[in-house]
Amino acid sequence: MRCRDKSQKAVRTCYEWAVYGEAARICIKMVLPFLWEKREQAQLLLDIYRYPAQSRRREKLLRVLSDLKHIDRTEARIKREIR
Repeated sequence: MRCRDKSQKAVRTCYEWAVYGEAARICIKMVLPFLWEKREQAQLLLDIYRYPAQSRRREKLLRVLSDLKHIDRTEARIKREIR
């Protein structure tokens, strides 16, 4: 764990924590029941770990994950969420 960017005093302190490989897969499984907004991304990560590093299926899943991480701030989406 490390502290990020202390140079801006008006901004709250932000901490960053990272796990990789098998430890990441175990961590995802442990926190999955508590996730709401990131659940789909977490499940996709578990699927990604099932395929070899250079496989086409894994590459496709990584692109899908990347698309999920982009926030859609269009007016149509905002209206859908307000309903």
